[in-house]
Amino acid sequence: MRLGGVYETWGDSKARKSIMDVLDTEAQLRSKKELIERFIKENFAQLAPGADVSEAFDSYWTEEKHKAMVALSQEESLKPEGLEEVIGAYLFTEKTPMRDDVIEIMETRPGLRERRSVADRVIDKIKSFVETFIEGVD
Repeated sequence: MRLGGVYETWGDSKARKSIMDVLDTEAQLRSKKELIERFIKENFAQLAPGADVSEAFDSYWTEEKHKAMVALSQEESLKPEGLEEVIGAYLFTEKTPMRDDVIEIMETRPGLRERRSVADRVIDKIKSFVETFIEGVD
């Protein structure tokens, strides 16, 4: 995902509206919209004229991806290295992670009655993470 060339025209309200329209209409960008808007809001004013917007954006994206991975690990009590492996397998095979694989990376395994719902919730969060931070990002 590249934002190069945007900096010079960002002050122009037409350019701003154009970017926001793209974020609203491109299905692949919808999950990324909030992060892109936050990057623009928090970082554009600090960029020097002629700065490499793509480099700044890539750095921002990597940091946000890491934060999201840590948050997912903590929220669901998942072993971070196990989560990375499950995500890697999901990306490689393009098949939804198996419930047993997700249960395996949990710090504390849920009881038999709740395993399905807990695993399904975590799988949905993994898919959302991949959709937001990995799919469609160059």
